[in-house]
Amino acid sequence: MKSTTIIIVLLLLLCGAMYFLGKKNGTTEVKATIIIKQLMMQQMYVFTNEQLSNNAGYHTKAREHITTIFTEYYKPLGYNVICNFTQP
Repeated sequence: MKSTTIIIVLLLLLCGAMYFLGKKNGTTEVKATIIIKQLMMQQMYVFTNEQLSNNAGYHTKAREHITTIFTEYYKPLGYNVICNFTQP
């Protein structure tokens, strides 16, 4: 998490520098903001993906939630749902 914080701080500093450098024409700051936003979103996705994929508790809760959704959906039709989460 420390590396993520450092990256975000560096990106914000880069955004500030590009803002002041591009203040004359106004287009550079918009482009820099968009680029930084995309980089931050990508970094957050990677961090979140690592956190969720390595946590067994989230897997268990997700399986239970998916099973509940399908069970409730098919219950009025009289079906008994069995969810199998093993990969072939």
